[in-house]
Amino acid sequence: MLKNCLFFFLFTILISNKLNAQANQYDVVIDEIMADPTPQIGLPTNEWIEIRNTSQQTFNLKGWRIGDESGQSGAMPSYDLEPDSVVIICTGSAVAAMKDFGKTISVTSFPSMDNTGDVIYLKSLENKIIHAVHYSDTWYQNELKKDGGWSLEMIDIKNPCSGFSNWKASTDLSGGTPGKKNSVDAVNNDDVAPKLLRAYASDDTNITLFFNEPVDSLKGATINNYSITNGIGTPVSAVAVAPVFDKVNLKLSVPLLPNTVYTITATGIADCANNNINNSDNTARTGLSVIADSLDIVINEILFNATPTGTDYVEIYNRSNKIIDLKQLFLANRNSNGEIAGIVPFSEENHLLFPGDYLVATENPAMVKTQFIAKAPEVL
Repeated sequence: MLKNCLFFFLFTILISNKLNAQANQYDVVIDEIMADPTPQIGLPTNEWIEIRNTSQQTFNLKGWRIGDESGQSGAMPSYDLEPDSVVIICTGSAVAAMKDFGKTISVTSFPSMDNTGDVIYLKSLENKIIHAVHYSDTWYQNELKKDGGWSLEMIDIKNPCSGFSNWKASTDLSGGTPGKKNSVDAVNNDDVAPKLLRAYASDDTNITLFFNEPVDSLKGATINNYSITNGIGTPVSAVAVAPVFDKVNLKLSVPLLPNTVYTITATGIADCANNNINNSDNTARTGLSVIADSLDIVINEILFNATPTGTDYVEIYNRSNKIIDLKQLFLANRNSNGEIAGIVPFSEENHLLFPGDYLVATENPAMVKTQFIAKAPEVL
């Protein structure tokens, strides 16, 4: 009797530990995304994601959620995700069609993923971001497949946060590989260091840094990893911004001054593969932006009749002594009635144009870079 009680006690502990195992970041990754299922290639016309357990630990997914920029799903049901196994996650109405391809669970309020790009994240019961993917339709790396019917697949699950270079369109003839090994699976090590792309001051004591990939959230939140010129020094706080962690918010004790350009230097920053930022890619300018006035910004060059393999572009130049936010600038033309039409912002995000800076606006920056000598490719 005592032996039976002891066995039951030990069994209960093992089950409890299994159910209560807490995942660390990247223990489970989003490794396939079907954001645009139409036109149908071979798979059901449903949106779904696939997640894979990359650890040696079993995790019970009860209470986990997925989300995007507009919100998050309802809680996942109890499901044991074994090591190196996958599960398809979708809305309830899609389960009947998707379960034929592999283990499938549903969540309420499944995010409606944007076809051209979105942020998809996976959050544990403890409210911890386990993995996030900020995809765009350029990740398909295929002009035909990005129009729909094909999934995006991660190439190397051991390289979970390098973005574009580790994703591409499925090569499976059905359009994707839900429930099984990705068709593009390969070794794709991340040996490229992160870069500090730019910085934006939302007011005189708050600055957001933009990196080209997710950074280690602890190193990103270390204030001594940052220094700012012109008497600012070290910020009083630094917060890596969830869910992607490719942005860091800095809080200053000394306010920024108008009409002053500051340089921020980031050291000790690494990505999730522990590649440390290089001295050649760790600085960015910032300052307080103002509203542009007439002729502060001029159109400096136009390519309106590109070659059949080229693309049009417009180059602008900041001829003023002002720091100007590109999010507040728009490009437009005139229609046949002479009215202003076709208005588009130069940038969907806050992006500063400093005195003496040039910027090229085009639909295809990569194409311009291949056809012209780009001495400053970051301004495309």
